[in-house]
Amino acid sequence: KLMNLDQIAEMVEKNMKSRLNKVKSVENIISEEVSILEASMKRLDAEPLVKDVFKNIDSLREKELQKALQMLNEKDEKKIKIIEELTKAVVESIVSTPMNNIRKASEQGEPDIIEMAGKLFNYKKQKELD
Repeated sequence: KLMNLDQIAEMVEKNMKSRLNKVKSVENIISEEVSILEASMKRLDAEPLVKDVFKNIDSLREKELQKALQMLNEKDEKKIKIIEELTKAVVESIVSTPMNNIRKASEQGEPDIIEMAGKLFNYKKQKELD
């Protein structure tokens, strides 16, 4: 197909507009993904605290479970497994909401809440221990 300069210029302009629209779309996608990435990175700030709390609570759960099983003098593995799963479910039910709220506070850049949670759970950062 033979085209004159005006037709070529029109086609170039149409292609440029199309590409600019695609660039804007890509910029929006990148902006959204950067926001998600930033929130995820902020959330990582709370993970040492959350892991430490879960570890300490699970250790306490295990210790109390062993005491209870000893007092019950329970030998039936099936019953022991049921009791163990019960204790895990109770701990998870109690702890998951506060821990998720700590993670959300971290995502939203609220260090005061993270610091307060650390105090409430008597959390010592690794660098404080060194």
